[in-house]
Amino acid sequence: MSGTEETGSSLGAARTASAGPDALPRALSPLQVWLAGSRPRTLVAGAAPVLVGAAAAWGAPGYRPVAVLLALIGALALQAASNMINDVGDGQSGIDTARRVGPLRLVASGLAAPGQMWLAAGTSILIAFIAGIGLALMAGWPIVAIGLLAILTAAGYTVGPAPLGRLGLGELAAFVFFGPVAVLGTAAAATGRWSDLPLVWSLPTGLLAGALMMANNLRDRESDAAVGKRTIAVRNATAARLLYRAMIAGAVGVPLVLSIWSERPLVALAAGVMSPFAMRAALAIPGGRSGRELAPALGRMADLFAVTTFALVAALIASHGA
Repeated sequence: MSGTEETGSSLGAARTASAGPDALPRALSPLQVWLAGSRPRTLVAGAAPVLVGAAAAWGAPGYRPVAVLLALIGALALQAASNMINDVGDGQSGIDTARRVGPLRLVASGLAAPGQMWLAAGTSILIAFIAGIGLALMAGWPIVAIGLLAILTAAGYTVGPAPLGRLGLGELAAFVFFGPVAVLGTAAAATGRWSDLPLVWSLPTGLLAGALMMANNLRDRESDAAVGKRTIAVRNATAARLLYRAMIAGAVGVPLVLSIWSERPLVALAAGVMSPFAMRAALAIPGGRSGRELAPALGRMADLFAVTTFALVAALIASHGA
């Protein structure tokens, strides 16, 4: 997913290390560009659906932990590549500037050249491709097709003739790829069967990914509108806030339903653990506010995502065979 987290504080130091108003920012090494461009704090969003899918399929006949590990590596690499493509795409198009609200962006701030970011993104895609080859040998070539589609979608969010972000389709893309695609794909890789895991298990991470994207777009609503980026938040801020809260409520409610439907009562405990964090995140988007005032919402959403992942994974594994 793109544009939803903090870059390392060391980058702020790098930007201010130059002496004088006309000095250029200190050059970053390729490794620093890769580490900062991957936006480490967003990687929980890439890991979450893989871990939930692996836990939901836990204990199935022929369960393959190595396939889960490869899926996790591939997902993290694709998430990092998506962040890098977003950085260079928004930096070159003028959506991100040095005055943007929110975490520092490398290309817009001048800390990295577009070519450096494309090289870093290509490295991440290569890592994902290698992991995908291993998955294909274990789970079949449909896994590789999913990975290629994810790469195209990640790039298409920011660049191309009709970027998804400009069309207001970012939340939908986040739901699909961080929900059904990643969760069901991981379960299929782990078990070798595509029908073992019902679609409903993918809803919590998909809904939270959509809510995280919505929080980001609500924060950036004014700057996005100024450059013609027509997100849902730009089109109708009130509807965006309602949808944001509905997605959070749905993510909490699904485990309650699943605990009954799947006869795994321990899963209901996950909803209890999630609830206070969900409430904090839902209240972090008050009406009439924008920009920096909404920055805490992203941190609270990241906390909710992490807690949800831990709670669901623990509950699913603990309830196996119970």
